[in-house]
Amino acid sequence: MDTRFSIIYKKVNGKWLVQHLHQSVPDRDQMTGEEFPVTLGKQVEEAHRAISALGTAYYHISRLDLKTKKIELVKRSRKMELGISQKSADWNSQFEVIKDVIAEPFVQKYIDFLIHRPWPQRLRNKESMSFEFKKKDGKWFLAMIVPQNYDKDGNVTSVLLANRDVTDEKLRELRQEEELREAKLNAETASKAKSAFLFNMSHDIRTPMNAIIGYADLASRHLEDTEKLSRYVDNIQICGRKLLSLLSNVLDLARIENNKVEMKYAVSDVREDFTNCVTMFQQQAESKNQTLCMTEHILYPYVYVDEPHLSEVCINIISNAVKYTNAGGTISCKVAQRPCENEDWCDMIISITDNGIGMTEEFQKHIFEAFERERTSTITHIEGIGIGMGIVKKLVDLMGGTLEVESKLGEGSTFTVTIPCKKASKKEEGCIVEVATDEVACISMIEKADADYYKMILMDIQMPVMNGFDTTLTIRKMKDDKKAMITLPSLLI
Repeated sequence: MDTRFSIIYKKVNGKWLVQHLHQSVPDRDQMTGEEFPVTLGKQVEEAHRAISALGTAYYHISRLDLKTKKIELVKRSRKMELGISQKSADWNSQFEVIKDVIAEPFVQKYIDFLIHRPWPQRLRNKESMSFEFKKKDGKWFLAMIVPQNYDKDGNVTSVLLANRDVTDEKLRELRQEEELREAKLNAETASKAKSAFLFNMSHDIRTPMNAIIGYADLASRHLEDTEKLSRYVDNIQICGRKLLSLLSNVLDLARIENNKVEMKYAVSDVREDFTNCVTMFQQQAESKNQTLCMTEHILYPYVYVDEPHLSEVCINIISNAVKYTNAGGTISCKVAQRPCENEDWCDMIISITDNGIGMTEEFQKHIFEAFERERTSTITHIEGIGIGMGIVKKLVDLMGGTLEVESKLGEGSTFTVTIPCKKASKKEEGCIVEVATDEVACISMIEKADADYYKMILMDIQMPVMNGFDTTLTIRKMKDDKKAMITLPSLLI
């Protein structure tokens, strides 16, 4: 520090006591050789250490005489301007200035902290008091009161008031508190989800397991009745498949959550793949007297997709549509494509629409969260643990696509999946085999097809209607040059 303290003291009962400590602390070198009493030297040393310690960490330091109510400026900082324009000021007026810079709701707390009358009692046997507050400009400060002088009875007669900016520390502390709150909330949410999962899982596993045990018991009683035995075995198989599907979904979700799922893209036949998914539920829909239909608008028959995972997405959505649609309802499945800005890519759009029970707006916000089920589904006793749509959303995300839902309670739902796909060239389509019943049918198929549709024709020399030579000559004489020059490995003419 570049200031000094002047000390006023007097001798009382043979002892020198400090009466006042003015701004300016003498250096140790300056004290050398001066005849200061030991007690006075200790007090000076303590004052010097206190001021030096505070000066390294605190921006604004003042000294307050509790008897005269005068406050003296020891160290000024632009970071903490408290309105002291002179080195000395009246505490009461300064107190009002300080109150004006404090933000709500800290004003009253700061007032209670700075009321000087009880300080001697509050500071008895204490090295300091501190208080954290916020200014109106948004900055956080730590205020500290340090005892400086005492009377003969040991009561504090003057104190140091120190303030330092703790905004960065406070903001870091607040962020940590917020992170802790979020972590606690996430933990509570995870705990609730776990409880819901275990409840639903136990219920949905118990249902097919009880059925399997029941049908097995019935089968054991009717071993001689082949008709009943066959029916019981069929039911056991159905329940077993349901149980296997349930466990598979749990394992799928676990693999996805642990980043164990890898997308593997290959050339796929869009029409065939989607048709297979729809066909899987045709019998189930018919058993509920439902109408399950499919429409298509395919511009690019072959694209690169992860067919197993895309099929899993479609199967889950169609399964839910059939499950949550009442008897006599309608489920419409549509696949379409649209060009992208990149001419080598297209968007494949899959829409599944039903006129089933629908969903509330609130549930639509959580439908893709694991273990979530609509309350109406539990009331209607529809099976499921609520992870199917969670799997769907995660798989669609992994494929770089989007998943949207539109639904109205009591009217039905529409799920729309949009997946970006790279087009596959005809060279990359692979080997597609088509079989003709005879030579005549073969020639007819070639004539009806596009010029470059067939790349190769395999035939025997001996055939029922025409022999291989005549069939080859017929092909070679076709008007279209591309068709006439189709490769014929068995007969090269």
